[in-house]
Amino acid sequence: MEIISAGEKIKRLRLELGINQAALTNDQITRGLISMIENNKRSLTYNTAIIVAEMFNNYYKHVGQKITPEYLMETDIQQAERQINEEIEKMKQLLENPMPGNAASVRAGIERLIDFSKEMNLEFMIGELLKIRGKFYYDLYQYNVALQDFFLALEYYMREGSYDGLVSMYTVIGSSHYHLELYHQALLHYNQAENLIINHAELIHNVELRRGYVIYNRMLCYKKTKEYNSVFKELNCFRELNISEEILKMQVLIVEGNTFRDIANYDKALKIYDSIANRPNCSPNISLLVYENYAELYYQAGDYQRSFGYINKALSYAKEANLNYSVRLFSQSKKIIHALGNQWNLNVSLTTNLEA
Repeated sequence: MEIISAGEKIKRLRLELGINQAALTNDQITRGLISMIENNKRSLTYNTAIIVAEMFNNYYKHVGQKITPEYLMETDIQQAERQINEEIEKMKQLLENPMPGNAASVRAGIERLIDFSKEMNLEFMIGELLKIRGKFYYDLYQYNVALQDFFLALEYYMREGSYDGLVSMYTVIGSSHYHLELYHQALLHYNQAENLIINHAELIHNVELRRGYVIYNRMLCYKKTKEYNSVFKELNCFRELNISEEILKMQVLIVEGNTFRDIANYDKALKIYDSIANRPNCSPNISLLVYENYAELYYQAGDYQRSFGYINKALSYAKEANLNYSVRLFSQSKKIIHALGNQWNLNVSLTTNLEA
């Protein structure tokens, strides 16, 4: 990556088009002025940038491109930030399809962008890059590796005083600990995120929604530690918020249903699952989750045949749903098929014995 002056940018664009300096002149701009700007002997003003951009666009419109005065007037910092974002965009396919074989390329690519950010003193971009790489490892289930990047990103956000960044990091650090089955540590970080949201609400975007996600994550932790009263307390806190995001509301409902299932209140659990399953236009993720949880309820109740039927319904959404959900579902289906097989073998054995 390279930072160039406005004059050098104009010169490169002109040469790319194969036009001379005279092609950028009119009654307001002389060839001499273009020459001085290109040789960094005169600064580019915004009014001149507007005219030069219009001249360029007479040529670029034929190839479907457009030059803006803002692009020509970029500061070094703006130019560096744009280049970093363009590089991230190029890596998008790798980042959105986390595979172990892509890890070396992602690590090297992000490291290169971090070095460039340090060179340009872009502290806030370093935090963002570490968060992106951490999320890549998180999606690969490499939670300990992800945590290394998340904690480093946390330090940058602290130095920058970015409360949005801090809330994001405390939340994802909590989720990493959750997946490592370190539930009390997860709760500590979720609580830190919520404290920031409450105490610095005016400096944080989407306050209600972000607090809603923190509460949802704490519900998951309390369910794992079998602190069911705490799950219901968190549920009451969630209901006091003004949350419009349907997916989050559905996820919270599923946790509520699962909690009733865990305490063997199957009737209430089924009512909640039914209320979700009967909603129109449920996302594939939510549909998969609710049918998986129907299956788990009937598995716990010993009705393996019905459990198997719901697993098949859940599997019908596997191709469209999030990969993480699908992986867990296949594990769940093996458990139910095994139980169903054992039950079938037991019935065959009993029948054989009775006939004998």
